[in-house]
Amino acid sequence: MSKKLPYSFSCWEKLKDNFRFNIAIHKINGCFESHRHSYLEFYSVIEGTGIEIINGVCHNIRPNSFTLLLPYQVHEFNSTPGVELKIYDVSMELDLLLGPNKISSSLNKMILNGEDKYPSYIEFKDLLASKVHAIFENMFEEFQLEDLIWGNLIFFSKVTELLALFDRERRKSFYTECCTNIKPKNNFWNLVYYLHNHYFEDINLKSLSDMFYLNTSYLSCLFKKNLGKNFIDFLNELRIMNACSLLSTTELPVTQIAYDVGFRSYSSFSRVFKLFKGISPSEFRK
Repeated sequence: MSKKLPYSFSCWEKLKDNFRFNIAIHKINGCFESHRHSYLEFYSVIEGTGIEIINGVCHNIRPNSFTLLLPYQVHEFNSTPGVELKIYDVSMELDLLLGPNKISSSLNKMILNGEDKYPSYIEFKDLLASKVHAIFENMFEEFQLEDLIWGNLIFFSKVTELLALFDRERRKSFYTECCTNIKPKNNFWNLVYYLHNHYFEDINLKSLSDMFYLNTSYLSCLFKKNLGKNFIDFLNELRIMNACSLLSTTELPVTQIAYDVGFRSYSSFSRVFKLFKGISPSEFRK
């Protein structure tokens, strides 16, 4: 049986020109299918109840539930039958956290250094819940303005405040450990960012291990732990995801696309594409 990928959003799309953040209100009735994407996302429930599944782990969500999603995590929503789930959703480019364009090493450290110890979701309560809701409300109103002069700066300050409040709350059960004393260990996410930009090159686990000074076996475990799949499956997913984008938006020959996304032969591209998508590249283009 072919293995079909969760739905993938291949890239972050700007809703406003020259703006590095998106905010929207989403309404979910029933199931929002399993999906993943390359950008960072966080959201807060405004109304309704349901369940959320992140990398196979399920939890309940209700008003004031807040979730942070790291790049490439598989997730889905299911609203309670007969109940509409309404959420504020904020997304941003991966470059804001990693790579040459990152705007805050503190934000990078806050988000990425606790991913294996602290929960990715919490429920804000009482006055803090009201404060968080007001920040989202203000961000949404700001985003509707036609003239967004200083908008990136304003949004960055509010995003930082929201994520700081989130991180503070999720660390409460670990009160003996100060955020500033955590040893930086986000090599893995720098590595993911590298693959995000170099998936089309001739890369293998050994060369990647050498490049990032990580033991090969340990690196293999990190892929499984953080992304729910091994290195080669993740690399192939990146390649197929970008191939789908090229098939949908260009008239490039399928054979050229195969080589452009990193495959050494059309036959291996076709085989992997069908394994992940269930159909051939030509059928997908139609």
